Amino acid sequence: MMTWRECKSLIVQDLTRCVEGRKTITLIRYLITNSSFKICFWFRIGTYLQKKNLGLFYFFVYWHYKQLMYKTGIQLPIGTKVGGGLRFNHFGNIVVNKNATIGKNATIYNGVTIGVNLNPDEKEVPPVIGDNVVLCAGAKVIGDVRIGNGSVIGANAVVVKDIQEDSVAVGVPAKRISNRGFEYVELYIKHK
Repeated sequence: MMTWRECKSLIVQDLTRCVEGRKTITLIRYLITNSSFKICFWFRIGTYLQKKNLGLFYFFVYWHYKQLMYKTGIQLPIGTKVGGGLRFNHFGNIVVNKNATIGKNATIYNGVTIGVNLNPDEKEVPPVIGDNVVLCAGAKVIGDVRIGNGSVIGANAVVVKDIQEDSVAVGVPAKRISNRGFEYVELYIKHK
């Protein structure tokens, strides 16, 4: 169960990712103007309140968060394990399984799906995404898959097998084409 201190720390990490390189940082300004931070903020508050017995207050947060999910097209269920510094660079058609795990400083573009394999013969194990991972537009991460830290998953790639750290993976199914993932992650983070 998340403590208030952990919740605040995650919110600050998300805000820091949104304002990198800018001089003025105000929580209210980014809650109003930045859709990525707005959805992350309400996701963190909802996750914190989920296990608390605050009925009406949680209902308000949940309802508001649901409205944001419909507006942005980002389906990130409250309670999903997500590290700090989450950033959505573009919106729409982003679906994350509630049991998936996403590490710190993840960058997610539009059309990304993080889900389980629906094969009835196998146990449904959700993906685990490491720290500093970039999921480009249309990337799909399906099933019992681990993506290593500092990796970039290319546009429209379908990941069905583990990806090593510092990799660049592309294609259907995704294959590692480079071990310079961390360099590319740095470029994506600085590009905003």
